[in-house]
Amino acid sequence: EYALVAGFLHQACRHMDLPRGRFLELYQNIKSTGLVDFQSMECLPKVMHEERQHFENESRAYYTEHYPDMTYHGFTGFEYTPEGKHATLNRSIQEFYWPQHYVEPIENNTRALDYDAYSSSTRRGALETALDTQQPALSRRFGHSSYQVLLVHPGYDQDDSGNASSSKNDHRLLVAKLHFHMEDFIARAAHVQESEDHSHHFDHGHTIDGNILLYFFDTTPTASVSRSYLGGVCINHMQNSTNHDDHQHHHD
Repeated sequence: EYALVAGFLHQACRHMDLPRGRFLELYQNIKSTGLVDFQSMECLPKVMHEERQHFENESRAYYTEHYPDMTYHGFTGFEYTPEGKHATLNRSIQEFYWPQHYVEPIENNTRALDYDAYSSSTRRGALETALDTQQPALSRRFGHSSYQVLLVHPGYDQDDSGNASSSKNDHRLLVAKLHFHMEDFIARAAHVQESEDHSHHFDHGHTIDGNILLYFFDTTPTASVSRSYLGGVCINHMQNSTNHDDHQHHHD
């Protein structure tokens, strides 16, 4: 589901000529389906340095008109401070950038606006994997209070035979990205499994129609574990079952 939504998002934005108002409508339509739950959906064009001012001017004009109380900072990125620490600052001059140019929802995601994904090792790794393999790619997990991952859908154009007609070094490329929290992803996996098994729904509720539905995810600190993704388990306990067996469904 997530890859399907990201692919649809990429298809809609692939030429970066989709008006921002239409991008907002696209977000609202995707959210209204209830298929996936995510923090943000984004389109990232590859922008050469000589184009940076044009993209920043376009963003600044849009946000000034539609979000006058918000401060737009131009292209930002992960940079070193004079003290040698990492911080999100105005992006330094680069040969090219991968700004998160179209972002919805804007609320609670203002720091993501025109953030250069290539400045972050987590985002850059997923982006390059997607472009190299021509397949959707997940980032490694990140976050502290809540683990998160990014799904990047590659922005290759394809010819009539389905072969890539450009390389990741080409100037005009675009990727689509979904940013979501692991607990939402595992809850969705449990929801789908439960719907398939019993043909009814739950929404983060743990007791439905006499069943107890629990989902868990690993909270092992990332510093002490090498695997990239979380393992999760959904336990569906049938209270009304005569033998009270537990049915366990694993979601990696």
